[in-house]
Amino acid sequence: MTILDHGERQLKKFDPDLVDMLLARSRDAGIEIITGATPERIEASGDGHQVIYGKEGSAQPIEADLVVHGAGRVPAVDNLNLRAAGIDTEHGGVKVTLWLQSTSNPCVFAAGDAAASPGKPLTPFAVFEGKIAASNMLRNKRTEPDYTGVPRVVFTIPELARVARGRRI
Repeated sequence: MTILDHGERQLKKFDPDLVDMLLARSRDAGIEIITGATPERIEASGDGHQVIYGKEGSAQPIEADLVVHGAGRVPAVDNLNLRAAGIDTEHGGVKVTLWLQSTSNPCVFAAGDAAASPGKPLTPFAVFEGKIAASNMLRNKRTEPDYTGVPRVVFTIPELARVARGRRI
């Protein structure tokens, strides 16, 4: 198994010593981690695939039976024509107040990936913000999310987790 990572340092938000231990364990399990790699294309190759990636200015090939894209997701708000509803966006999401209400259309609330909020694009943040936004909408409140204690977990072997400190992340 090979992992291509565009960055030089993996899991930057986690404790570096724990990340180093995780990476060592991954390498011991036979996982090759190539840093500073930018995937360029995937081509059919016999019964499998060839992944071409750039590293240090040159193209490098890898043969693979299976290719998995794990770079995250992009909010699906671009095709909603939010501008027609008077909804401003920024950073790929609805521009919101601290209590997750649209800054330009007070009838709209947004949470998770759809909101340009301080929360990270991770499931625990989306669930947390969704509950706050629903409560604010239904109760006409202005409760601000407190991101203290929202977990971040990397589902690896061994697992790696952290909990954010402070009110704002």
